Amino acid sequence: MTQMTLDTFLKQERERLIKFEIYWRKNQQEEPECFPESMLPGDWDENYNIFDESE
Repeated sequence: MTQMTLDTFLKQERERLIKFEIYWRKNQQEEPECFPESMLPGDWDENYNIFDESE
C-alpha cells in the first residue's frame, strides 16, 4: 500500500461519505425498517465501515 497525504485521505473519505449518504437515503425510501433515520453512533460507524461503494 502506498502512502497518501492527509488532504488525499480526507478527499477520499468525503467522497465515500457522500456516496454512503446517497446509498442510505435511497434505500431508506425503499426499506425504511432496514435503513432508519436515526441510530446510535456505533451503529452508524458499523454501517459506514461495511458500506460497499459498488452497490
